[in-house]
Amino acid sequence: MNEIILKILSDPRDPKCLTRPVPLNKTQIVTLLRDSIPPDRSLDKLADEVQESLQELEARGEILAGVRNRYCIAPPAVVSIDGDSENHFHFRGDRAYLPLVHRILETGQDSEAIELHPRVDIGRIKPLLNRSGIRFFTLDESLHYLPTPYRPLTNHLRASRSEEYIDFDTAIIYIPSPNTIQRERWRKFDRSLLAEESLFRLKTGEYLWYQDRQYHELEADTGVLMMYYLDRNKKCPLEIPWDRSLGKLYLRGIFLPGAYYQLILQLSKPDGEITRTRRIAPANFPLIEKAFEKIGCILVESEGES
Repeated sequence: MNEIILKILSDPRDPKCLTRPVPLNKTQIVTLLRDSIPPDRSLDKLADEVQESLQELEARGEILAGVRNRYCIAPPAVVSIDGDSENHFHFRGDRAYLPLVHRILETGQDSEAIELHPRVDIGRIKPLLNRSGIRFFTLDESLHYLPTPYRPLTNHLRASRSEEYIDFDTAIIYIPSPNTIQRERWRKFDRSLLAEESLFRLKTGEYLWYQDRQYHELEADTGVLMMYYLDRNKKCPLEIPWDRSLGKLYLRGIFLPGAYYQLILQLSKPDGEITRTRRIAPANFPLIEKAFEKIGCILVESEGES
């Protein structure tokens, strides 16, 4: 389903600027998907499956999420998974650019392949891609650009929402507290918990930020980052279980900002079929440790998931 969604989001273009994709809301995506999936597949839980796929694709950096459940394909990028490897490059983002990338890099591969094997000299890859408006970066560079938890800037605060249009009965509020896992920090909304700089999540999956007596809409990734901002302010860092001796990182039930999750996926492999348990090579330990230090988490030794 993920690849179908990526194609759906890559297809619609702004008629005034064909390089610019047009965002779609979740309802539009579900409607278009109905015409793309096999006829023998059940449609009963399609909306839920789409939501899960959208969250995964956003975390992988393939799509961007806006307010009110609108999604857009991410700008095209090529990532060097291993800086000294000529044969380990990964494409992500706008699939409309994928055939062009294959031509530029002279891969000789199928034009839909996202694992790239360039035949051009490695030193020419970045300038060739940048010339065509395609970003190229290494994992070391991506660590530098990871966002640090911060108080939302004015331009990140979208339209404010009136209380009468918020379903507080199903809303949850984020309250950092010591020695708790992330899901335990989300509590049923209670006005006694409301304070300046409060983070809410609605049943629809949207995030709201309470500041200056107003409820502001947040983009989904900004909403996730705000959890770590509140953790830091309350001096309640989230503990991330891992087994260093086995190189296993346990992420079940943990939401990370997209840029962080993308980096971890690129530095690790799934532990069999358990995709939220990641196997990390010792050579990548320093990057993993620096990433979690930057977001304010503590890696704690564990023999398994909590």
